[in-house]
Amino acid sequence: MPVVSTVNIRLGRIDDAETIHAALLRMSAHIGAHQQITSTADDLRRYGFGEKPAFSALIAEVDGEFAGLCLHFPIFSTWMGRPGVYVQD
Repeated sequence: MPVVSTVNIRLGRIDDAETIHAALLRMSAHIGAHQQITSTADDLRRYGFGEKPAFSALIAEVDGEFAGLCLHFPIFSTWMGRPGVYVQD
């Protein structure tokens, strides 16, 4: 019988900042850009959470464990003349 895992997607919370940052570091190392990342978990806490967050994050968990993220923020396309969402990581 195949193993069935449950995937849960939820909004990121301020207490996810360390996990999000660790994932960004792993991704940057994977693509050979580890020297280019200068952000910190404190930067993510400061700018991603609060009254006017600069970004939002969706966190994917499999059986309660971190499995991935989608960091996104609103944009406005001057070429298309409408708002949209930019997926960063």
